[in-house]
Amino acid sequence: MPILNGFEAARKIRKAIPSSKIIFVTLNGDDDLKTAALAMGAEAYLLKTNAVRELLLAIEAALGDGHQR
Repeated sequence: MPILNGFEAARKIRKAIPSSKIIFVTLNGDDDLKTAALAMGAEAYLLKTNAVRELLLAIEAALGDGHQR
């Protein structure tokens, strides 16, 4: 993202709409970043390489109040 990184964007979204569901879709598979994203309340942290098969499941889990990690 050219202006904000995903964490900054997620914080702004969460502040504006606390009930929002946030799913990170990224190229970065770093475990520390995944842990940080989930700790800040993200519903899921998906790699772009897996998004085709995992995104719909992550959205369904988020809307069903379940977590896919």
